[in-house]
Amino acid sequence: MIDSAVVLWPEKAGVAVALISFSLMTFERDFSRYEFDRFTHMSFEDFTVAAERSGIHSIQYGDGNLDLYIEHRSAKTTLVVFHAAIPPRVNTYPVFQGLSITRNLDCNLIFVSDPVLELSTNLGWYGGDDQRRLQEDLPQVLNTIIQTFESHQQLVFFGPSGGGFASLYYSLQFPGSWAIPMNPQTDISKYSETAVKAYLEAAWNGVPIDSAAFEHQVIDLYREKFPNHILYIQNLGDRTHVPKYLLPFLKATRKNRSRTAVFAGEWGLGHKPAPGRVLTRIFREVISSDGDWSSILKMRDADSTSTPEEISARSIEYIKSFQ
Repeated sequence: MIDSAVVLWPEKAGVAVALISFSLMTFERDFSRYEFDRFTHMSFEDFTVAAERSGIHSIQYGDGNLDLYIEHRSAKTTLVVFHAAIPPRVNTYPVFQGLSITRNLDCNLIFVSDPVLELSTNLGWYGGDDQRRLQEDLPQVLNTIIQTFESHQQLVFFGPSGGGFASLYYSLQFPGSWAIPMNPQTDISKYSETAVKAYLEAAWNGVPIDSAAFEHQVIDLYREKFPNHILYIQNLGDRTHVPKYLLPFLKATRKNRSRTAVFAGEWGLGHKPAPGRVLTRIFREVISSDGDWSSILKMRDADSTSTPEEISARSIEYIKSFQ
C-alpha cells in the first residue's frame, strides 16, 4: 500500500493540492525550466570565490551535486527556502519551490534543492546520506553565501512539511535566526513508514533510523532552550500533524513558549498549506520587523501563549465540523 500526502506549496493565489506517492522515483537532471544564469563549481572551496553571483550554483558534492539558487537583492533580510516532498508530476531536479511567492519580497534569496533527489527518492528532509553529511556541510555553504550579502542583517528559514523540518533544524545552527516551518514534521520517525523506508534505503543503506548518522528529530534539540525564534504555521485541520508533531514540540518547549509564535489556521481538512496571501503577509511582516520579535507577537493570529491542550481542543473542534 502506498501512503500519500499533499503538495504543500501555494505557488499562486489559488492553492492547488495534489497527491504525492512516497516511493522510489526516477529523476533526471534538467535545468530547462529555470531561466537563470548557471555556475558550476568543482568543490566548496571553488564555490567560495564565486558565491556573490546571482543565479543557479551547482557544487560538486560527493558523487553528485549540491544545487542552490541565489538572488542578491541588497536587502537586510535573507530568506533560505527548502522544498517539500516532490510530487510524481515533477521528474526533474534541481527543485527550487516557491519562486513565484517570493518574487516581490524585499529580501535576499537562497533556495536549496535536496541532493537526495539524485538518489531517486522524493523526500529526504535535507538529512543527507551516508556519503554526504548535509546537516554538517550545508551550514558552511550558507555562511559562505551570507557573507557575500553586504546588507544582510537578519536570517530566516522557511519550508513546508519535510522542508519545515529542515527549517527548524538549520535555523538552530544559526543563533538569532528565525524559522518559519509550515505543517512540519518534528520527528521523522513518526512519519509515513513508506516514506521513511524509501529515504533510508536510498540514502543510508536501509539501516534503522536511529542508526543513521543524521538528526531525525528536533524536539530534543529544542527542549531546554534555543537561540532562535519560530513562527510555526499549522493547519488545524491536519489530523495527523497537529497531534504527532506540533503538540509534542510545544510541550517540549513549554519553558520558552514566548519564543514560538503559532499561526494556526483553518484551511481545510488534511495536510493543507496556508493560503498564499497568509504566507505573503507573514513574510512581509518578518522582513519589515528588522529582527524585532516583539513586533511579530503583535501580529494578527500570532499566538505565543496558548497551551498545547488549548490548541489541541481547537483542532479537534475544527475537524469535527467536517463530520
